Amino acid sequence: MTAATPHREYRRPSGARIADLVAAPRLAGWLSILIFCCLAYAAFANGATAIHEESRVQIGLAAAVLVAAAGLATGALGVARSALAWAGAAGLAGFTLFCAISVSWSIAPDLSWVAANRAAEYAAVVAVLLVAAPSVYRAPEWALAAFAGLALCVAVYALGGKVLPQLSIGPVNLDQASQFSRLRAPLGYWNALGMLLVMATPACIATAAARSRAPGLRLAALLALQLLFVTIALTYSRGALLALAIAIGVLVTAGPDRLRRLAIAALGVIAAAPACAFAFGDEQLSRDGIAAAQRASDGRQLLAILVGSMLALAAVALFARRAEKRMRWGPARTRGVWRLVSLLAVLAVCVGLAGLAGSQRGVTGTVSHQWDEFRKPVGIGNNPARLISSNGSNRWIWWREAAGAFSDKPLTGWGAGSFPILHGRYREYRTEVRSAHSAPLQFLAETGVVGAALALGAVALLFAAAIRTTRKAEGNDRVARVALLAAAAGWAVHCLVDWDWEIPALTLPALAALTIAAVPWGAGRGLTTRTPRTRSGRRLRGAPQRRRTVVPLALFAALAGVALALSSALPVAAEDRRLEALREAADAGSSVSALSKAAADAHEAHQLNPLDADALLDEATIQARLRNLPEAQDLLLRAARLQPDNPRVWDALLTFADQNGYGPLAELALQRRIAADPLSFTGDPSVISGVAYSYVVPPQASPTAFGTPPQGFPAAAPTPP
Repeated sequence: MTAATPHREYRRPSGARIADLVAAPRLAGWLSILIFCCLAYAAFANGATAIHEESRVQIGLAAAVLVAAAGLATGALGVARSALAWAGAAGLAGFTLFCAISVSWSIAPDLSWVAANRAAEYAAVVAVLLVAAPSVYRAPEWALAAFAGLALCVAVYALGGKVLPQLSIGPVNLDQASQFSRLRAPLGYWNALGMLLVMATPACIATAAARSRAPGLRLAALLALQLLFVTIALTYSRGALLALAIAIGVLVTAGPDRLRRLAIAALGVIAAAPACAFAFGDEQLSRDGIAAAQRASDGRQLLAILVGSMLALAAVALFARRAEKRMRWGPARTRGVWRLVSLLAVLAVCVGLAGLAGSQRGVTGTVSHQWDEFRKPVGIGNNPARLISSNGSNRWIWWREAAGAFSDKPLTGWGAGSFPILHGRYREYRTEVRSAHSAPLQFLAETGVVGAALALGAVALLFAAAIRTTRKAEGNDRVARVALLAAAAGWAVHCLVDWDWEIPALTLPALAALTIAAVPWGAGRGLTTRTPRTRSGRRLRGAPQRRRTVVPLALFAALAGVALALSSALPVAAEDRRLEALREAADAGSSVSALSKAAADAHEAHQLNPLDADALLDEATIQARLRNLPEAQDLLLRAARLQPDNPRVWDALLTFADQNGYGPLAELALQRRIAADPLSFTGDPSVISGVAYSYVVPPQASPTAFGTPPQGFPAAAPTPP
């Protein structure tokens, strides 16, 4: 008989104590909270589209990357086992690198730097969530709740501009609709506001339709859905309504509870109709430029209608819940309802076609007319009538510009973020814009086939990973993942017709939704955990499982986080220094010392961001005031060599040359100005501002004899020395 030997008691090594302090669920939870704070800040900071606000978001995400790197190094966090999702993250990282490389050939290198930082920001949120999400229990459900709560806060704030325009509490001022009747705060852009709220509607619909949820939670989700629908409608955003239809379609078709979800969506639309009808028909609430005092009474009436409809919706929901308990609902009845819904849809289509056939233009004529309306280079008003208009708000024009730019440089494009400069080269109408309003077309124009393949391929891989994981999920987990997929699908469709990629408040939550939907809880455990053993190889009883440290990945993540923080901070520091130089120059008067200090600050701004031509132009202006003309000319020529396709550079050089009697230099600047933006010198010469008019239209020339381009000026000129 063998004597029993007691097993060795496991003692935690000192290194394990550090890992215990940042245990995976706790550290992953804090990482998730940090990312949510970045999303919330972006939503309430005008979408984080300005360089200062976006830089703060990027620095916050860089901090999240560093924390994730620490978790990987200590073994507190693991790597998710999702090859498709990691391939998507790698694609975003590759797109970031390509944007950074495009600085070398970009016609707007400073904008390419900003675009590279934005792509790195998106890659960072995907990578961090791939590390954190597997350790967060019920991550998809928590993500849905957090995002729905954020969207509800945004909707309440935005709707306050209609119902309580005179309310002002400290820094919170709800008078946001005086200039435009369309709701746009706090994102600053009505389409972005509508799209953000659209991405939250699947969460409300799925929660309200889930019989496994508490009755109070289901009722709250239904009332929140009505509020979201009203706010979306008051943005007058046709793109948001299209995205809403796609999101609801994905949510309903993916199941389960398809009929229940469709009924919930229809009930929300019906409940939102009274408030929308009043707001659309009321002149004080639907016209631009109405003061808050004039809108206050009508806003209170809208609030009363909204509250009354919410109470009615709650009563209907309670009645339906009681009826649901008594009613037996089998598969046969479900099939019958679907047949009825299909029949009604077919009848609606038939009635519509019959109406078109009986119209003056007929079916084909009406379709052709609407297509012509879409392509017209005219804008439409900011009133509710735009919801039934087919005009594309100049999108067709901008899409043609992007397609033309792509056809000239199809492989690598003109440089990431360069469309604001490309617009001047390819525009046919006098509309100012900074984006092509279509992410795929803008990718093709700016980064060519290579960049578009990397960016669009990365998003497609994340969708594929999310769909694969969702198909394997069950119960509430599946419901949450389907809702996240529906939100991301709405965003993807909206990207085709708007500039969502350049709005972090939209793209960050969409990519976060895809990533969380793609990674099941605990997916990284089997790959990265290990159990301490004795020297003979036997497992120690009672020993907690620990993840293997992933030192190479942790080191790479730490370097990437530091690089993102520095890369996002430098352009902001340069811009702050440049603006400070302008303020000093404005206050300097004729003081030589003050102007010299301003010139030094402008010089330092260019050192911080050597890709920005504006700092060189500002320093040249200050040097000209100091009568350092050779130095000013050298700075202007350096700016011209840095950004030879930027019209602002040639405007500054033309003004300088004319003021100081440098005739040949002025003619050279004018030639290059014409090449950079030919439309500025066509048609009516009165649109030509400043010094250029005297060069293009001599006093003895008739304005009607103005050429395109002016006679004697070539379309391009050699690069200045």
